[in-house]
Amino acid sequence: PTTRLQLDPSFEYPCFSPKDMLLAVAKRGFLHKILGVPLANAHRAIPQFWEKHRKLFPNHDLHSQPNVDYEHLLPYYLHGDGGRTFKKDGIMICSMFPALGQGTKKKSIDMQPLPGEPPRNTKRKRADSAGHGDGPFSAGINLLGNSLGTRFLFTALKYEFYKDHHHRFDELVNQWALCMKGLFEDGFEYEGETWRIQVLGLTGDAPFLREAGCHTRSFSNVRKSAKATSVLKGVCWLCDAGRTNGPSYEDVNVLTADWVRTCGPMNPLPWDTPSSLLEHLLVNQDDLTSFYLPDLFHIYYLGFGKEFCASSLIYIMKTVFKMRKLESSLEPLNNCLQRYKVLHKKERAHFGKKISLELLGYKSGRVYPSGHWSKGADTAF
Repeated sequence: PTTRLQLDPSFEYPCFSPKDMLLAVAKRGFLHKILGVPLANAHRAIPQFWEKHRKLFPNHDLHSQPNVDYEHLLPYYLHGDGGRTFKKDGIMICSMFPALGQGTKKKSIDMQPLPGEPPRNTKRKRADSAGHGDGPFSAGINLLGNSLGTRFLFTALKYEFYKDHHHRFDELVNQWALCMKGLFEDGFEYEGETWRIQVLGLTGDAPFLREAGCHTRSFSNVRKSAKATSVLKGVCWLCDAGRTNGPSYEDVNVLTADWVRTCGPMNPLPWDTPSSLLEHLLVNQDDLTSFYLPDLFHIYYLGFGKEFCASSLIYIMKTVFKMRKLESSLEPLNNCLQRYKVLHKKERAHFGKKISLELLGYKSGRVYPSGHWSKGADTAF
């Protein structure tokens, strides 16, 4: 059942209560989906996770709390991302997911051992591959599996409802944080055991993190032209790069770049007023900005990966096909595409049947190809 959020005096919106969602999943026999590990291994794997967490983040608020039952405390992330409805309208999708899960293709975790059998990890062959002294079982990260079974929806708010009423989005984030605070303080009870949730951070694409975190520094602050004279606030919430008279964000040498010295505890806070997420949830006091986690898949598949792929295809057209006109190289390139589709029938592209110069974002030799497809999966394709 859904519940209603009062986002302002005249507007309410449906959502799934995180507590009710978890209880419903558990009662249907999928408690391991909530834990991220098989139930038989939870008493060992989950405390191991928090033991490592304490070593990495000793000043995190969590580790100063009294009487924490780490065996029943589940590490979770919040996630937000923009999407499209069937009618191509904008929509903001908010969800949560456990940090632990089935692992990766190379190192997968058997989530459901047969009754009477010891926990199995069929992909790991070496005795020491489970980790540094962790014993025969080590939890995996949450990458494998259908997202319908590894993510838990909170709500999906259409853009039209908050584009002119941004306070509604702020209130949505506030009530989401309160729900998660309740799952830490009170938890949910299932078969005589009380399980609690600790939020490790918020993940998502750059626009969502900017809005949810109230960031004053973001990608939208990049200088629009070489002649622009406006004062720049900075382009990244994790460091002070791109600010007027500040370190350059274009220096990519992570050993010597000036912006490296403005990361972590040395990072000036990128907000005037912190988000309610930091008000209600336990966070790492040494580095508040690290609560907001960049989505590496967005950064690559919808960021520089698009430019890399587009540039690579233009390079192939110029150096392999060597037609007199670049446009003439499109035909042999698309022939290669069709042969690839025949050989790899399970893979598909969303950009259409053919590659064009417009799709590659190539106007002339004076500009870099940028890639004009809209689906991140097409970069991987």
